[in-house]
Amino acid sequence: DVHEGSAAGIKTAVVHPLFQAFARGTKPFYTTAACNGCTICANECPTGTIKMREGKPVWEYSRCEQCMRCINLCPRTAIQYGKATIRRGRYHFTQP
Repeated sequence: DVHEGSAAGIKTAVVHPLFQAFARGTKPFYTTAACNGCTICANECPTGTIKMREGKPVWEYSRCEQCMRCINLCPRTAIQYGKATIRRGRYHFTQP
């Protein structure tokens, strides 16, 4: 169950633009030496944000929605988002 609290719509109207402008970005995405250029991240990106350059993924800020699908589908755990994802588990759901 979710309890929205008072004035949830107003709070969202204020916080969302700030989050979009200052907290969301692709700059923290990077690959470690474990990346083998398999292209799964680029092929599975729902917004087409990831392009392969010189065998490595590159994230384009203008399109990324930070769904973290790239991180979670990487079979080698080679994609990180700053220091926040290091040593964190990965998950994904398969369609029945």
